[in-house]
Amino acid sequence: MASNQELIDLYASLRRAVSLEANAVLRETGLGLRQFIILRSLSQNAILKVSDLVELCMTDPATISRSVGQLIKLGYVEKVQCERDGRVFFVKLTKKGSGLVPEINKVHRELAERCFSTLRNDEKSQLAGLLREVIGHLDEVHGKIDANLRSS
Repeated sequence: MASNQELIDLYASLRRAVSLEANAVLRETGLGLRQFIILRSLSQNAILKVSDLVELCMTDPATISRSVGQLIKLGYVEKVQCERDGRVFFVKLTKKGSGLVPEINKVHRELAERCFSTLRNDEKSQLAGLLREVIGHLDEVHGKIDANLRSS
């Protein structure tokens, strides 16, 4: 039986391995992992607050601002100030960025295939269920985990 500590260590190893694999898949696109996560998130949501991107990317606001700034320079996203509260900024895809959505989805499918193709369908279902259970528990404790992860 695996201990809780071993599970945390395995999770950390998995996260690192997936990150390395993502960087390998993304190398051809010229995008970094954080930029990819931002673009993918925006492809699934018409517009997001910068603070939402901070949570989705699990990083600090300065890092997200740099990544968004790079994507703005590339013409993929634009930043829009909230009319009601000038302290709040939203990010959304530009027409050029929207044109990347098929490529983003293709890269995401390729990454998923490279990471989980060794599992049988029943193992994938079991892993998904276990991960949802852990996420649900942590969400109850902290209320900060994206509800979309549990329902996908």
